[in-house]
Amino acid sequence: MAKLCSFSLALLAGLVLTGAVASAGEPKTMTTRQLLAKFVDDLKSVWEKYGTVSQKAVREQTVNELNTSFTKDIRDAEVPKNLRLQKALDFYLSGLENSPSLFPVEKVRNERNLYVRGCSACYKREYMQAADYADARTTQQCFDMLMKNMEQVRDTLAREQYKEIRAEAYGIVNSLFAEQIQAATVPEKVDPADQMDKNMKEARARFPVSVKVLADTNTPALSAVEAAAKRVAEKAKQRK
Repeated sequence: MAKLCSFSLALLAGLVLTGAVASAGEPKTMTTRQLLAKFVDDLKSVWEKYGTVSQKAVREQTVNELNTSFTKDIRDAEVPKNLRLQKALDFYLSGLENSPSLFPVEKVRNERNLYVRGCSACYKREYMQAADYADARTTQQCFDMLMKNMEQVRDTLAREQYKEIRAEAYGIVNSLFAEQIQAATVPEKVDPADQMDKNMKEARARFPVSVKVLADTNTPALSAVEAAAKRVAEKAKQRK
């Protein structure tokens, strides 16, 4: 409940700021979180206006238009000042965790899915624009951060109801690692084979799959992390 209240307050703050911008009459670019807050509000409003069976066509058209507009606007939205990578991930996972509460019934499943993808788009924008995104990192540091982020995804979205959402988050976190490692440097005096062996062992220890209940949540993450370990080793070989 505390997490839901915290996230709801963040969304409410976004809506308040959005309203302030509109009342001032100044065509300012909304932040990522203002856009996400407005997207949630707009999706809910569609059902309030066009909630009957006979209004299905206009409802679906309106929802598609809202999604198209959000997807376009989020790409260039401003991010919160001094935002750091960890704070961006925390907000992302909080939003995903609260998606069943924001869109709780089956009839709004489509809107919930759009919101989940909207959270991912918001996170990608914030991640790439975070104050510490461009900090110098080695390939090993990028790998370590990937494992830590994957663990946070798993632990936050561990329940069965989050299975599809968890898969979405795993994919987004992994894709951002792939972007970030391109600019990373290879650590000095590292043996690629030894490095990969160590990273593989660490990954299997942190994402065990020996028991079915663990395999269900860990297998997608482990596959991504093992592939990342191979990529880190390949970069080390290229330097040699």
